[in-house]
Amino acid sequence: MKGIAAFIIFLFIIPLGHILTAAALKLSVSAQIVVILSGFAVAVAIMYGTKYLAAEAWETFWGLVAGVLLWACLFEMGFRLSVKRFNMNDVKAVEVTLVPIIPLLLYFLFNENIRCPLFTSLRNLLCTRRLPSTEAAVDRWCPRTAVKVFLIMWIGHVVLYYTYDPDVFGERGLFVKFFFAFCLGAGGYMFYRLTKASEMGYAFRYAIPTVITIWCCVETISRWRTYPDPMAVVDAFLIGCIAVSVILLAVIVILSERKPRGIQHSRYGSDLRKT
Repeated sequence: MKGIAAFIIFLFIIPLGHILTAAALKLSVSAQIVVILSGFAVAVAIMYGTKYLAAEAWETFWGLVAGVLLWACLFEMGFRLSVKRFNMNDVKAVEVTLVPIIPLLLYFLFNENIRCPLFTSLRNLLCTRRLPSTEAAVDRWCPRTAVKVFLIMWIGHVVLYYTYDPDVFGERGLFVKFFFAFCLGAGGYMFYRLTKASEMGYAFRYAIPTVITIWCCVETISRWRTYPDPMAVVDAFLIGCIAVSVILLAVIVILSERKPRGIQHSRYGSDLRKT
């Protein structure tokens, strides 16, 4: 049940970023910049403040919130505003995707396992360490989770952009149908593993790729529905891909369920906490 709860919670956190973006896009450019900077500051404040949390699950939860804020501010608003403002072409727009470097640097700053002198000095200066001892085994789950949310959502969008691009594959091409079946099977298996999670913190972190993968299927269906005849997409190739995906998923789940309970616990329980 913890895995299902984590899935639903993250599924409802994501729309908050879309709501913020939709409201901000109705404002002037200067007001949008203020919203971007404010949202970014709140995300950083959340990551900073979670050093006082002892519960891994709560720190991971706030990492989900901070990650969605980073995504909404840096990509949904900042990236698109930059492309429109400077009238960039596709090549220049790709160059703007250096934006992920920003949360990556935040990850390096808050991750106390990274012993780079630069970031160690910054931690001392900003007092971001949870414990004074440099030998303390501390892992900042919130910053790690926030960056994970941002990067996985970014990778998912890039994959969808190339998949739907008519100059590459096209929305109704064979690759899109294969991609849909692949996401359906992969998402189903990830959801199955998620239901085996015994710790809420791990469940939150594993819910991130699970939700994004399944959402790719939803996004593809929504694009097919915009055509005058959506059922024209359904052909022998798509049906065959879905059938193979479902059969493979069923076989993998059956084989997993036949394994000894001790092995399953170690795979889906405490041994996967570092995900």
